[in-house]
Amino acid sequence: MLDLEGTGESMLTNSGHNPLFKAGDLKLGKYYLGQNDPRDPRISPLYADLKDLSPIVIHVGTDEILLSDSIRLAEKARNVGVDV
Repeated sequence: MLDLEGTGESMLTNSGHNPLFKAGDLKLGKYYLGQNDPRDPRISPLYADLKDLSPIVIHVGTDEILLSDSIRLAEKARNVGVDV
């Protein structure tokens, strides 16, 4: 999970296609989140400062609910010079 706020478009558009996770599974993340801010970068890496991140590889399928989160993370990392 990269965004416990669940703002990624594919959370909805791919919810019926993903065999492992559904958009409703974010409820499980609420237990992890507790009373904390879902945009806290220690909880949701999508909101972190990525400028000093080592090179990363992201694997994601077109039917996964985490597709848009993965794309947003890759774009954010590339924008600060991370090799993705």
